[in-house]
This record gives sequence, C-alpha cells and structure tokens, in this order.
Amino acid sequence: MDITFEQFFAAITQFNEMLYPAQWIATLIAIIAVVFVFIKKPFTNALVVGIATLFFLMSALAFWLPSGTQGLTNGYLYMALFILEAVFLLSGALEDELHFKFEVKPLPIIGLVIVIYALIGYPLIELLMGRSYPELIFSPLFPCPLNIWLIGMLLMTEKPVPRFTMIIPFIWGLIGVMWVAIGVKEDLGLIIVNLIGPALLVYRDRGKRMGLHY
Repeated sequence: MDITFEQFFAAITQFNEMLYPAQWIATLIAIIAVVFVFIKKPFTNALVVGIATLFFLMSALAFWLPSGTQGLTNGYLYMALFILEAVFLLSGALEDELHFKFEVKPLPIIGLVIVIYALIGYPLIELLMGRSYPELIFSPLFPCPLNIWLIGMLLMTEKPVPRFTMIIPFIWGLIGVMWVAIGVKEDLGLIIVNLIGPALLVYRDRGKRMGLHY
C-alpha cells in the first residue's frame, strides 16, 4: 500500500470539497434507487443499473484518476477496475440479466440491511470514531460505500445475477484488508459484505436454477 492514513484522508477531504454537493445528491439518488426496487416499475431495472453505472464511472474519474495523478500508484489500476465494473453492469442490463425487486425473503432482507449500512451505518461508525466532515466517507461516490451498496442491491434481485458483475466487488473486499491495515477500521464491514455477499448470490442463484427459492 503506497498511501498512509493521513494521505488517505487528505484525499477524502479534497474529494468532498471538490464535488460538493454532488456526494449529497448521489446519496439521495441511491435512496431513490432502493425505493424503486420496492415499488417495482417497468423502468426499475434500467434505472438501478444506470445509477450504479454512473456511480462507478464517477468514482473512477473523479476519485481514482486524480488520486493517480497525485502519486497514488494504484490509482490508475483502481480506476480501470471501476470502469470495468461499469461495463459489466451495462452488459448485464443489455442482456436483460439484472432484475431488481424486493421480496420478503432472507437474502433480499440481508441486501436491504447492507444498503442501509452503506448509506447510513458506514458514516455513522465514522462519526462515532470521532471523524467529521469533510473527512467523512458517506456517499456512494466513494469507492468503499459504493461497492457495499452494490452488493446490497444485487441481493435484492429476483433472477440469477451474472457472476461477472460480482468480480470487482469481491476484489474490492480483498483490497479492503489493505484499507483496514492503514487504519480505516470501518472497512471491516466492506471486507465482510464483499466477500460473503457474492458467495450468497452464487448459492442463491444455483438454487434458483434448481427451482429452489431463497
């Protein structure tokens, strides 16, 4: 890891100040996406995928690209990963393989809890740890909450999810170990969610293909 705790939060501060108020708007848009998963309209799938794709592209270009230009060696690699995830999501949508709908079943309920953690629990933990704005990581434009939010949303799907859409979130869960190692303790949740979430999806989807329901 070529970044220290201080450098990391200096980048967070710069990102917050540069994008204000976009990060607040993104949080509201993420909540709207969840609402449409509940009420399920004909355009829900396109809306959710469009929002997720936009978030990943913005995180790649507004967060990781500047980080790379300012000396974070892995910044360009992370930017490429996030752009790749945007492509994966669009591919899944074009193949009509991403169908979002909340059902009162264990995995969608877990997904909802994960989404709440990404949008509310994650910044709440930071506040309890003594951090304050502009050092807060509180929006789905930030890489870690975004990946947590996406896993939660994928758990609120009604049909098998393309496995390639889970690859980058899973990798990001592994990378979360490095963030925790430099002191970003709230990313323990990222590690848990993004390593276990894809496994739950694979298990569920295998069952769905066998005619089981979870």
